[in-house]
Amino acid sequence: MRIAYVLPHSLLIGEGVTGDVIQQKSVIEHLEKNGHWVDVLCYEGLASILRISRVESTLLQSENTLSKVILFIGKLVWFFQRITGIPYLNFFNNIQRCNTVLSVLDEYDVVYERFSLYRTGIALACRLKRKRYILFFDADPLFELDFCGNPIKGILRWRAEQMMKFCFRVAKKIICVSSVVSHQVQKVYGVNSEKFLVMPNAVDSDFFCPADAKDLPKIEDLEGKSVILFVGSFCVWHDVLSLVHAFDLVLKQVPNVVLLMVGDGDLRATCEKTVADLGLQGKVLFTGAVSRQKVLYYIRAADIAVAPYPSMKQEFWGSPMKVFEYMACGKPVVVSRAGQLAEIIQDGQNGVLAEAGSVEPLSEQILRLLKDDALRSSLGVAARKDVLLKYSWPVYVQKLEEILKNE
Repeated sequence: MRIAYVLPHSLLIGEGVTGDVIQQKSVIEHLEKNGHWVDVLCYEGLASILRISRVESTLLQSENTLSKVILFIGKLVWFFQRITGIPYLNFFNNIQRCNTVLSVLDEYDVVYERFSLYRTGIALACRLKRKRYILFFDADPLFELDFCGNPIKGILRWRAEQMMKFCFRVAKKIICVSSVVSHQVQKVYGVNSEKFLVMPNAVDSDFFCPADAKDLPKIEDLEGKSVILFVGSFCVWHDVLSLVHAFDLVLKQVPNVVLLMVGDGDLRATCEKTVADLGLQGKVLFTGAVSRQKVLYYIRAADIAVAPYPSMKQEFWGSPMKVFEYMACGKPVVVSRAGQLAEIIQDGQNGVLAEAGSVEPLSEQILRLLKDDALRSSLGVAARKDVLLKYSWPVYVQKLEEILKNE
């Protein structure tokens, strides 16, 4: 197959270590390994499309008369919108993007797009060309902005909702990372349930793998201590503060233990202040943002890996890649009973669950594992086995291929 893989911007196939970057690069790599030709199409500015192929990168721009007319009308409308206080509604730029990509769309068998807010140009082009269009939808951006306290309101929200609904209508299939996301979209936007497929995130199980005892990392600050690990971006849905308080309770029973916090983000400063207020300096270590190789290094150094999430009014919608990375390395995991995590982790079989947002249950589960070497070992083995069977990128891409071919 020749696949057009559409991304919101080229940073998603850059050098970052965030989950979305790793996901896109892994999918592209394994599709190409399986013999498919993949061109990445990235939205560039208001009208252009950056096409990145195996051999070159090309900026697609439409210079025909229609494009010039659309550009002129768009500028005129935006001038009046600014005068009247109406927000930019992303209509004419999407018409231009559609016009830009129409000339190359016939080169592809299927278009696979990662949904992003305000971008409908390629979906419109697929509709006009009757090109097979598959949508990847990992979270409702309007919902996430509401959750983070930055809601979009008024006519701009209405317009954003209409654009989302349009993409859903054009899509032959909509791939969601969790059943929570799938159900939310069906309920809020009235999309037919038959369009949806749930595909949790995955992991590079060759890269993230257990190390032999002789090859385990030797980190001076961790020598001779049990290590509890958190990896993440310290965002609002990572319950790092509950983890710090739970760790404080753990220390009272098991003094020879350290909490390693890997990553960076908005809540890190608050987390560091909490550590200082509790007098846990030297017991809680912050690494800041690190490379993917370093993430592996720290996971292998850990005895227990934790993924805490807060209690929410709405069900947690994500598919945390960190959990699959922990599991792939054969680590016993403690995760919150939230959303998809409660489906992936069977309590006492391939990990343990703690109630979301609760300090004491989290500390109790960590203590349970610290005090039981055999349980830690058996959970780690089962976790690794589950990853190889269900959550590796080759398994994921094999399912994706069938969707791209058949729908």
